[in-house]
Amino acid sequence: MDKYDIDNDLAGFWLQAGFVEGVVTEKMTFKKLESAYAHIFSNNKENAILLCNGIPVCFSYHEDLPACLPALVGCLDVLQSKEEIFDYELKIDTAKVESNWYFDLKQGMLSVCIEWNRVRGGYQSALNAFSTVTMEKGKFINEWLMLLRQCQQCLADAEAILVGEAKAQFDLLNTVEAKINRFGRFYNHLNHND
Repeated sequence: MDKYDIDNDLAGFWLQAGFVEGVVTEKMTFKKLESAYAHIFSNNKENAILLCNGIPVCFSYHEDLPACLPALVGCLDVLQSKEEIFDYELKIDTAKVESNWYFDLKQGMLSVCIEWNRVRGGYQSALNAFSTVTMEKGKFINEWLMLLRQCQQCLADAEAILVGEAKAQFDLLNTVEAKINRFGRFYNHLNHND
């Protein structure tokens, strides 16, 4: 094996959702989903950990997740609704993470090339050395199910009231979540009928 090859056990894309506690519950009204989650997670110090070809990237529930969630849900919606995609782009620009994700989809296989511009810890060059992930479309989408369910539950626990754009964004999150019927790799034990 070449010293720059990635072992098959590490190659791919997986998401470990954090343990969310300390959700702020003030029954507030929000016009933007980003504002709702920034407030709800304001006391939370947890991170979601994205493993991209075995290299971890931290997404803070308080800072990063609220900023990228609406665009991420929009991206998942596009992936769910298309059979073929060429060069679809998702931009993530948060407090600690800045990256551009380029998606190509053909015959059920998804190729994601990620340009990492900034990550907490400054190791984006390591991520960029292994920037392409290729996997089945369904498996990529499944990785997000636990995080989406957490977001749904935390919003309910906070008794937040969403209006306008925030309501539309949360409705889309619910639609995307409802179409995912399996958990990702770290939560495979929760899948039924295996």
